[in-house]
Amino acid sequence: MENLSEKIRQFFDLLIFSSIWILGVAGALSWAASLAMEIEPSFFVVGIAMLGSLVIYNLDRLWDLNRDRLSSPDRSTFITRHFALLFYVTVIAGACSFGLLFFLPLKAILLLVVVFIVGVGHPYLKRFLFFKEAYITLTWVSVVVFLPAFSSVKPAHLGWVLTVIGLPIFANIIASNIRDAEAGVSLLSREFTLYFTRLLAIVGIICGVLGPEVVFSLTAVPLATLLSLIWFRDDERYGLLFIDGSLLVGGLIAVLF
Repeated sequence: MENLSEKIRQFFDLLIFSSIWILGVAGALSWAASLAMEIEPSFFVVGIAMLGSLVIYNLDRLWDLNRDRLSSPDRSTFITRHFALLFYVTVIAGACSFGLLFFLPLKAILLLVVVFIVGVGHPYLKRFLFFKEAYITLTWVSVVVFLPAFSSVKPAHLGWVLTVIGLPIFANIIASNIRDAEAGVSLLSREFTLYFTRLLAIVGIICGVLGPEVVFSLTAVPLATLLSLIWFRDDERYGLLFIDGSLLVGGLIAVLF
């Protein structure tokens, strides 16, 4: 049993520390957002959202490894051990993402250029108080909501989709900084910050219920986020597996149901 539990832990470590988990989050949310905007999900849009997210997250983790040793020691140990493999995976994913760009309209490409610039600058931008939560949220909604919208002729319910998905993403980004007391969270109490993130998720649920029928399935995203925040723990793996995982689970439920 001990060997089995260790293998399970190693498997989930692979998912969360290699950014495969984030790849899944981007894919599920972009697919769910497309359906809610009454857009036929595009392989190219969802593919570049997934691969591009993996590239940006891995670049940050590889580049800022020394700084992350204090805030995320387990992840840093994993990345140090598999540095070369993660580097090559990131390069290949980046090349594939570049190839997918040619299948997107110009305005979608320009959006991704801005997102990439912000992503590459993340190791420096994240040191600014309050700014970190805002720009990461904007880059995420740009990838999972605006990218499908910009790749479509006439997306529907954009405002509703942006709200129902954007609020739990914002809550997720804030919660991710609680354990390390980073960014704007460092100036606020842990209790207040947690209540605020839960409020964001609740407002997202309300908007999902009040919005158009086709948007209702997205309610699963803020609902899953709220559940992960209710049982929040100051643990490195909990943040990556359950806080980020709530977006993945919510997105998959929205796609399937």
